[in-house]
Amino acid sequence: MKYQRYPAYKDSGVEWIGEIPEHWKLTKLKSVCHFNYGDSLPTEDRLEGEFPVFGSNGIIDYNSLANTGSPTIIIGRKGSYGKLFYSSLSGFAIDTTFFVNEKTSKVNLKWLYYVLGILHLDMYSLDTGVPGLSRENAYEEIIVLPSNEEQFLISNFLDSRTNRIDILISKQHNMIELLKEKRQAIITNAVTKGLDPNVPMKDSGVEWIGEIPEHWNIQKLKRIFQVLNGSTPRSDNPLYWNGNIIWVTPEDLSLTVSPVICKSSRQITAEGYDSCGTNLVPKGSIIVSTRAPIGYVKISGVELCTNQGCRSLVKKTEANENYFFYYLYCFGSVLNSLGRGSTFAELSSENLKMFQISIPPIEEQLTITQFLASETSKIDGLISKHLKLIDLLKEYKTSLITQAVTGKIDVRGFTLPTTSSDANQ
Repeated sequence: MKYQRYPAYKDSGVEWIGEIPEHWKLTKLKSVCHFNYGDSLPTEDRLEGEFPVFGSNGIIDYNSLANTGSPTIIIGRKGSYGKLFYSSLSGFAIDTTFFVNEKTSKVNLKWLYYVLGILHLDMYSLDTGVPGLSRENAYEEIIVLPSNEEQFLISNFLDSRTNRIDILISKQHNMIELLKEKRQAIITNAVTKGLDPNVPMKDSGVEWIGEIPEHWNIQKLKRIFQVLNGSTPRSDNPLYWNGNIIWVTPEDLSLTVSPVICKSSRQITAEGYDSCGTNLVPKGSIIVSTRAPIGYVKISGVELCTNQGCRSLVKKTEANENYFFYYLYCFGSVLNSLGRGSTFAELSSENLKMFQISIPPIEEQLTITQFLASETSKIDGLISKHLKLIDLLKEYKTSLITQAVTGKIDVRGFTLPTTSSDANQ
């Protein structure tokens, strides 16, 4: 949609802002608001209640008492510093993070929320052990200041337009979830029922597997795979790090969409490998995350080793690793349920070895994996299209906000939709 521009502009003198409407002004952020520091709420004093407690990353708890009214902008201070939330709740609590409300703002609060969103506050980090937002540095940021009336009009315009964009983004996310569910159902059916709908079936004897083809077997995982543990060299010895041995962690498993993993964010040296007792496993091994979290599954595309958060499955007999990858992938929730531990859940080697798996003949394993590779590729392609559309919608949303708050478009003639049909146009 093409929007109207203001009649006359002037150069702002600020590169990223560019030209601004002739009657607008430039000012520093500190002249229009103050970042308040939220009260620290001791954990032992928190009681279950109806009032959400906001931290730097959003709602972190609920409390029976509120210490803040609405409307309020919550600004991440530590960890997720610079992250923004706008709350119009009747009451809530702020815990050790920054906020701006109507008492500490000289401008329209919703307009300010949109302005803060384009200032990239996450650039203003305090030099501490835990990255945090420096409000003193943020205060020096130059912003464009329209009249109070225009602030109100801009915030109304952006509320309306960004809400429509957010609805479209939500629909794309819903479609992705439906596609993921379909993908999961196709995999589960194939690795437990096979591809022939007319084949005679029998009870597997395992509740979460159900019936399997009559000619399939049920075996413990240890009958097919050797289970090898990982380990970590001492982090304070530089001789152990930045080598050429791939060293995979659960985080590495989470960062790739591909079923095959060939690289890691950190590598270790031969000295590091010898020092810690991890195990090199061959290409074609199955890597399973067994803590923080349990259930990521990949196939090694190269020789590699892992840290203690993963276990590697190396074939002891004839087996198609792709079939068992799909099998473990679709039963990740079952693997997770087998985790034990008070601080964090961990799937032990013994529990993994005893995991029940359905085993078709080797030729059928290959047929199933070829079918699943084709079907999941189609679904993954559709998911990719929806993800790209989400990215485009987010880019458009950011662009629209930037154009509105820097005066590149004139929204003074904008009127809020009055009917549901208008709102959906």
